[in-house]
Amino acid sequence: MRTRRRGLLVAPIRRRLLASLIDVTLALVAGILAIGAYTGAAIKLGRKDAPGVRSLSKLTGSKRVSIALRVCMFALSVLLTGRRGPGSRVVGIRLVDARTGGPVSLRQAALRAGAQRGWQLLVRRLTTRLGKAERLEQPDLRSEIEALRREHGDDRDAFQQAMKKMYGENQVRPYTACLPALMQLPLGLAIEAPALWTPLHQGLPDKLAGTIVINDR
Repeated sequence: MRTRRRGLLVAPIRRRLLASLIDVTLALVAGILAIGAYTGAAIKLGRKDAPGVRSLSKLTGSKRVSIALRVCMFALSVLLTGRRGPGSRVVGIRLVDARTGGPVSLRQAALRAGAQRGWQLLVRRLTTRLGKAERLEQPDLRSEIEALRREHGDDRDAFQQAMKKMYGENQVRPYTACLPALMQLPLGLAIEAPALWTPLHQGLPDKLAGTIVINDR
């Protein structure tokens, strides 16, 4: 069913999902290529602790640098809001002002990006606390695991069987440690869930900012 708003044809969910999939795929490919290039440069220099590798990890671990990076990411999100990415160009959609059908204003871009970033931070903090709580409830079995590894050596089957037995005796649930990380994706997307049933397919960020995604061709 096609929905119109002041003569604008609202983009269907499937188009928006396809555009997001294209953008995420391209971002992953670009990230992998960048990491590969950086690693290749480090190997070419002939040592693992190539200039910048350790210093970069120390720098990004700083609280001030972390805050500065978040601010930069937010500013970049605001500047890119309303601009068509590769996915939007391929499927033919555009983000516009819901009232006028014109370009998104700076205020709208800030509201939209702020809602998205705020929700992401909230989800990350929630899942991080859940992960910490889960780890505190689990006993520290590192010494026992090392002892089993020394005892069984290269016999992986025997080692795995011993690990299962040890987990059972200590009532440890090894797979629950992955749950907080797995929860981040569905919880992160929950802010866009209203787009599934609202007439204009607006998620919460679009509703707050007064923007909609329309067909551009």
